[in-house]
Amino acid sequence: MERDPETGKIVRVVHAGKRANPLNDPLNTDSEDEAGDNEGGKWDDGRFEGFDGVDKVGKGGEIVRMLEEQANRGERKTERKQSEREREWIERLVGRWGEDFARMARDRKLNPMQQTEKDIRRRVEKWRKGNEGEVAAAEGQD
Repeated sequence: MERDPETGKIVRVVHAGKRANPLNDPLNTDSEDEAGDNEGGKWDDGRFEGFDGVDKVGKGGEIVRMLEEQANRGERKTERKQSEREREWIERLVGRWGEDFARMARDRKLNPMQQTEKDIRRRVEKWRKGNEGEVAAAEGQD
């Protein structure tokens, strides 16, 4: 080990045999001096400043530009469609309880999964928007 004469801190560790480092891996070097001479990346005071020949963060290359474009477009959500079974279930609830969502939520027979009042209201509204013809028929049942 080599120590700094003033502070006594370890400066570098000297091994008897030098290890092979064909990829210039900074984590596989024998000393700090060799890590600073890394051909793959720029090192300044222990901080990585990017690879040689590649723009710094913010400027980016072609791929970074494409990814930023995609992120700026936003996410297009597709609206979930109600299944046939869900529509039948809502139809039975509306046929029995009409607009009383609290009773729909408490009906253990027609609502075995114990969906909340708010969830049932949301599903009924969606069902009404998509099935105007069936809504009139279901609301007329008792």
